[in-house]
Amino acid sequence: MPRDDNPDPKKDIPMTNELKEYYKDLDKKDKQREVLKKIEQKKKELDIEVVPISISFNEFKKPSSVILENVGNSTYMSCVLQCLVNIQSIAKYYLKELNTIKNHLNEIPFSYVFSRIIFQLYSYLPSNLKQSISLSNFYKCVVSLHPKFAENSTQYAVNFLIAFLDTLNDEDKQLHKNNNISNTPEETKSESYKDSKEYIKYLKENENSIIFNNFGWVNQRIKKCEQCKSESVIYQKYFIFDLNLENSLQNAKLDNKDEISVYECIERQCQKRQLYSVYCEVCKNQTPSELESLILVSPKYFIFILDEDKMKELKNNNIKFRIDPYFDLSYIIKDYSMNYNYELIGMVVYELLYNNNIEYKEYNAYCLSSFDNNWYKYEKEKISKVDIVPLLESKNLNPVILFYRIKENKKINNY
Repeated sequence: MPRDDNPDPKKDIPMTNELKEYYKDLDKKDKQREVLKKIEQKKKELDIEVVPISISFNEFKKPSSVILENVGNSTYMSCVLQCLVNIQSIAKYYLKELNTIKNHLNEIPFSYVFSRIIFQLYSYLPSNLKQSISLSNFYKCVVSLHPKFAENSTQYAVNFLIAFLDTLNDEDKQLHKNNNISNTPEETKSESYKDSKEYIKYLKENENSIIFNNFGWVNQRIKKCEQCKSESVIYQKYFIFDLNLENSLQNAKLDNKDEISVYECIERQCQKRQLYSVYCEVCKNQTPSELESLILVSPKYFIFILDEDKMKELKNNNIKFRIDPYFDLSYIIKDYSMNYNYELIGMVVYELLYNNNIEYKEYNAYCLSSFDNNWYKYEKEKISKVDIVPLLESKNLNPVILFYRIKENKKINNY
């Protein structure tokens, strides 16, 4: 009979309560070692250093002289990050949760490398201040999760922003074990809700993430069939707001306007409009319908995106796009008892450059510092203080992402 070279110590031994607890403790330690082993493996893959951190946000001071180094032509990435890390609530959260995040590095690596960048930028010891921070590890992590960003061609900042926020949102829900949401697409699932209160209750229970709490807003679409007079309501959540320049451009041409603004783009999307041939679920016909789009829940920070090709078309038609430094959404949200004032705090813009007759894009970031209330321009390896007023009046500015913050002492998230 062959000899058992790996005998199981649990066999042929009376299992007393003490032994059961002993082996239970051994199993627990084995699992912990396995988790640590996976974390170590992930650290090697990402080539990052995991260090314990125990500090409060009040000890930090954002140095305006620190820039994020690009990896190749990755200004699309560094400029989006510069705007996001200047948002204090985001920086505070990831600094506070950094130790927790590092313990789950294997499941949420994206959050860890992002929080490490914030930690380096908000360095609290003068001796630790650096002139620049490398994005190589962050870039490596992004490429591993989203291989499309490994392509040699310059990427769109908007595409990166959307993928970035979606990933952070998923990881944060994973961190807090809020991953009990159905995989049914939101626009289909939302039809099953009876009213806005029920849908908002669902969001409160299932979207408790730092990304949704800061950038999440809810759109309510009401479609009315002109034939049978029935109404259908759909609720959708978003992190970004597409200003839909194409629609505003068409109307500017019709009205012979030479300028459109951020507020006008928002207002136009929230106006009632006619749809000439839409299938009605009630009367089963293709009929004219009326569509109304409302902002049901407003965010702390509105992120607006603009189509780069449409920006070119605006310029070709000599129509200026005006960036409002402030606007009030009370009339659009239709809550006249509150004042929904938003102010501009960040921009990602682009320039078209040429090298050997080859066109390529280069992005710059403009951020309002929450520490000294000055505007700064982040341009590749250079940072400079700027006057925002003449900048917004410039006809040569090509914005693609705009960041707005609700002003203090105003109602936030109307639910």
